[in-house]
Amino acid sequence: MRWKGPFRCKPILERASRLGDVMKKPMGQSYSTENPPRLLTIKQVAERLTVSVGCLRAWRIRGDGPPAIRIGSALRWDEREVDAWLDSRRESGGGASAPT
Repeated sequence: MRWKGPFRCKPILERASRLGDVMKKPMGQSYSTENPPRLLTIKQVAERLTVSVGCLRAWRIRGDGPPAIRIGSALRWDEREVDAWLDSRRESGGGASAPT
């Protein structure tokens, strides 16, 4: 098989760079050492949101879903950010009334 140079990998590299932009966490957010965040794995987040791991991965690729934190090669989710993301998805109104 003949080597075809970098042209064969170009679409993959372009896609990876686009995905990297979506998946990066904004810089500047710091956490107190007194109350560090509880970091969740992809499986824990999927269970918490009652969706499959594949669904969560698809959301990340599209830029939907809770923001992830990359630690080396691992992805983790701050429990508080997952809860905040979930709360932001809440629909108001509807036919059901709140219990009194």
